[in-house]
Amino acid sequence: MEELPCKIWNKIEDVEKEATIRVSSDDSSELVVTTVGGASWQAQAGNPLASLNLIREQIEPQGLYLLCCGSRLDVSASGMARGSRATRKVYRLELGKQAMRENMVDIFDPTEKENVATLQDQREFYQQWAASLG
Repeated sequence: MEELPCKIWNKIEDVEKEATIRVSSDDSSELVVTTVGGASWQAQAGNPLASLNLIREQIEPQGLYLLCCGSRLDVSASGMARGSRATRKVYRLELGKQAMRENMVDIFDPTEKENVATLQDQREFYQQWAASLG
């Protein structure tokens, strides 16, 4: 498994903790997030983004957010990417503008706490973005 550094933000206490994301190197799309304090979450879905979203569903009700690009308000995978078992790239979206290849980011790249949102907020932003294209 590939190990990537990450941070988890506790929004309630406004505290960031070091964590590790372990991503399977095979087609299983297994994902394990472990904090320095020992808390751990695991998920396995059809692709890395789906696995990441399953972990987000587990931690967001506790006020915890992964500080990675997959948790940003303004990202979404293309239809083709959602169908791929290996892709980790998503588009950063801007209202009124088409998604552009040069705006793609890795879901596990770090981001700041000001950029993250809940899955529901992320889905609603996608709908706003789609409507903004006219």
